[in-house]
Amino acid sequence: MKRVSRAAAIVAASILPVVALAAAPGSRLDAWRVIGPGGGGTMRRPVLSPHDPKVVLLGCDMTGAYVTGDGGGSWRMINFGSVPTAFAFDPATPSTVYAGAEAVYRSDDAGRTWRMVLPDPAKNTVAKAIGDHGDRVFFTDDPAYPGSGRSVTIHAIAVDEDDPNRVFAAASAADSPVPGTPASPTLLLGSTDGGRSWSRVAALGSERVFALRASGGGRQPRVQALAETGAYEGPGPSLQHVPAPGGARFTSGSFGRDPRSGVVFAYATLPLNAGPAGIAGGVQVSDDGGRT
Repeated sequence: MKRVSRAAAIVAASILPVVALAAAPGSRLDAWRVIGPGGGGTMRRPVLSPHDPKVVLLGCDMTGAYVTGDGGGSWRMINFGSVPTAFAFDPATPSTVYAGAEAVYRSDDAGRTWRMVLPDPAKNTVAKAIGDHGDRVFFTDDPAYPGSGRSVTIHAIAVDEDDPNRVFAAASAADSPVPGTPASPTLLLGSTDGGRSWSRVAALGSERVFALRASGGGRQPRVQALAETGAYEGPGPSLQHVPAPGGARFTSGSFGRDPRSGVVFAYATLPLNAGPAGIAGGVQVSDDGGRT
């Protein structure tokens, strides 16, 4: 048997993958294409501007967030100091955007600069790094903030479609960075002055809120929420709760409006399960606020 030197084996091993890759098909078999940015961990929660579909915000699981103004041709990184979890565009002013992480931030120049609006920076608000991961935690005297000295997660943000001064955020606090722990019901927080001041509107279950929607302005206020246990709807502070089908728990959710009919749809996903009647679960859709 012919003996091969260690150096020759290493060279051969480094060449073989290149040959295999060169021979493999290089094109996708569908209509999707990668537009970036990449290199920042898992990309999630992309939000398109209702004013310009080329303006997109998205976050990643390694603290950074990204914004593009040219449909993904180029991206700029934003860092809030903690993992971004929610974004919302002002429906009336294209340059106004909200973002959530351990706090709520507002930008009035399309994401170029940001300022914290919850908790109130003027109410003895300071940030400290705690734990073996150096998680950022805010200590504050702002009574609306759901967890001074605790790990806070902003689940979702919504700006009222008929009154942009009305802003809502769903948030929870925990001693560990796990949203919706039993010790922390998820709170619905509201602002009537574009985020300058906040109050607690309602308490939901100990669960993650996937999406919020607000409409009607101050005269006929309506808040909708899609959460793990089902859909919530009402003017607040008392929201009607419609459980998820069969008592299951949703794993994701969003709202969307048909541009032709104006109908607002709620979309949610359930785990797939095999039963006597076949496969159950999957993508669910409702056009009546989650009642059916």
